[in-house]
Amino acid sequence: QVTALSLTDPLTGLANRREMERMLEREFAAAQRGRALAAALFDLDDFKAYNDTHGHLAGDAALCAFGRALQAETRAMNLAARYGGDEFVALLGGAGEEGVQAFIARVRIRFTASVESLGHGELTFSVGLATYRDEMERPEAMLREADADLYRAKTRAST
Repeated sequence: QVTALSLTDPLTGLANRREMERMLEREFAAAQRGRALAAALFDLDDFKAYNDTHGHLAGDAALCAFGRALQAETRAMNLAARYGGDEFVALLGGAGEEGVQAFIARVRIRFTASVESLGHGELTFSVGLATYRDEMERPEAMLREADADLYRAKTRAST
């Protein structure tokens, strides 16, 4: 039970960053043997302003709502994790580009409905993607690529 607690985010109940990094190493090794792997890095848009406007309890409820939406759409063989703050990661083993895009669309639909039910106004998210390529030498390369893609998505959204 202590081990499970050390690998779980206490607010959302998702895997925490430590568990996500452990699973990424395992999935990365499988990808090096030919299995498809994608990492999706999610960031709630303008979350600080949402938190400041509606309060920390509403912010926590929104984080939990996103966590539930992400977990509900993540297959049992994959992993949904809270990366930290208002960032989340999904590791999607065996998923092709079309499957990843469909997954993101389902998360978006589920999260939008969940946030509306909270009654504090709209909250959206941006996402950055990385798919395994042979030239990636370490698992961290996937997270760096997903983070760079997330930054580009947020930059496009703000213009």
